[in-house]
Amino acid sequence: MTQISLSRISAFVSLILLTLLVGACERLQSLMAAPDSTTPSIDSLNVTYPVDTVFGDFYDYLGGEKLLGPAISTVQESGEVMRQYVEAGLLVYDPHARPGEKFHLEPLGLLFEIEEPPVPNPNRPNEVNINGHIIYEQFLALYRKLGGARFVGRPITEVHYNPGKRRTEQYFENLGFYILDSDQTKSVYLLAYGTFVCDQQCRYRRDPNNLPASKPFLPTPFNDEVARLGYDFVGRPLTEPYRQTSGMEEIIFDNLVMVYETEPQMNIIETPANLWLPLILRTGADDLLSENGQSGFLIWLPQVLFTFPDKSAKQKQDESFSLMVPLVLTKESATSSKVWIRPIVEMVGIKPQPPVSPLDDPLMVFYPTDGDLGHNVPLYFNDFIHLHGGLEVSGEPITEVFRVNEGIYRQCFTNLCLDFDLKAQNGERLYPVSLGEVYKEKYYPGPNDQFGKQNLENIKITVWEDKPYVTSSESQVVNVLIRENGVSLKNWEPELILIMPDNQVVNYYFPPSDEDGKSSVRIPPVAAPSGTLIPYRVCLRGVRGDTICEENNYLIWNIPK
Repeated sequence: MTQISLSRISAFVSLILLTLLVGACERLQSLMAAPDSTTPSIDSLNVTYPVDTVFGDFYDYLGGEKLLGPAISTVQESGEVMRQYVEAGLLVYDPHARPGEKFHLEPLGLLFEIEEPPVPNPNRPNEVNINGHIIYEQFLALYRKLGGARFVGRPITEVHYNPGKRRTEQYFENLGFYILDSDQTKSVYLLAYGTFVCDQQCRYRRDPNNLPASKPFLPTPFNDEVARLGYDFVGRPLTEPYRQTSGMEEIIFDNLVMVYETEPQMNIIETPANLWLPLILRTGADDLLSENGQSGFLIWLPQVLFTFPDKSAKQKQDESFSLMVPLVLTKESATSSKVWIRPIVEMVGIKPQPPVSPLDDPLMVFYPTDGDLGHNVPLYFNDFIHLHGGLEVSGEPITEVFRVNEGIYRQCFTNLCLDFDLKAQNGERLYPVSLGEVYKEKYYPGPNDQFGKQNLENIKITVWEDKPYVTSSESQVVNVLIRENGVSLKNWEPELILIMPDNQVVNYYFPPSDEDGKSSVRIPPVAAPSGTLIPYRVCLRGVRGDTICEENNYLIWNIPK
């Protein structure tokens, strides 16, 4: 009886266990088939999440994953306000906002501290100027498609070229746009605002190609001038500002060279009208010291001629005399400055042509350069020049229009040349010639940073930590020194790859290296037992895909209290 009971009980228990097991398997299969809004998707080292249903339509309206990238965090709730990071930004739902504003994007761009002051409006046709900044023509279509300022936000910078990442980019309050040099289609993509801001809170591997910039752009005088002339007219910067032996700063662009010059300016300080001071004039004397304790300004002149109100004149010579003159105080100020265009055309080897007589052609504008002789400029060229700064920028013409290749015609001015391509589309036929690279090869004193760097052959990186060991509750600071043939390199952004105790790989990016080639990054505390080594490597990547790395490690050691 006992054996039969035990047998029945055993069978009953087995049936229950089997039922639970089958139910668990079905539950697991259902979870795998239809993940909920908090189930992460892990692809290699990237952790992504489903977009929450509350953001579904908004996310799709803005272009979905193809444009915004995947969701890289769960939904974060603050009261009734919901937020979720995607690669390109931060989605926000506020049920208490005004109609039409309940869904919006957080202005993450304002966190980067790269907002530029407004630039002068050049008032060129077909340009869109918002918030004191010109929206780059090639970004306009996507800007409008995404709802303009409503969702993209207002522009906070001008368009710039990022030589380290080899892309053209512009920053807006909520999103950032860029075009890669390597993309022949010139497609416009979004910068990874969300990835950059969420940082280590989101376990999502960052792609260096789409990360926002972490350093200022062009200095204000150059920035304003590029905006005034037009980004496409000036071209990409081929160098950072560098100081010449004359003390002036210069930047080489694709199509021209800009020079920034400051001039001392005397500012007059207002003084009371009755404030006078003796002026001692001494003529024909060797001894310039004042006599009888008399104070004032002493000026020596060989001869002084005075004109009186009755227009009579009298000379004073070989004697001393004093006058009371109003005191005017001045102070020197360096606020007088200007940016001008260097005359590089002849410097790069293009010879001027002899001046000619004016043509009797209504489609030509004649500029005399030598008496009645000069050069004829096509009206189309002339309008283009005046749209981009006039002769002050281009300089006077030094050639007639001449044929360069089949279907391409050129005319050179003192500071730049223009090409006209009969085979190009309307609006793209006339453009400045890229003379900057030739000028750079001949006159640039040599790079000390990442601009134009093609390989890492002679570069050495040195890494070290602030402390030989840290506790599991302390941060560690990793430092890097970057040099090429003993010369410090500025504006390099190395990557730090950290191997965690659970073999998870975490990536950090150093700020741009300073004038001494140094940069540092702080690693948050790592929860690990005493004696744990935390290995890492610091890597530099060249524009041709080559990489150099330096490996090191530090120790976790929890000191007993």
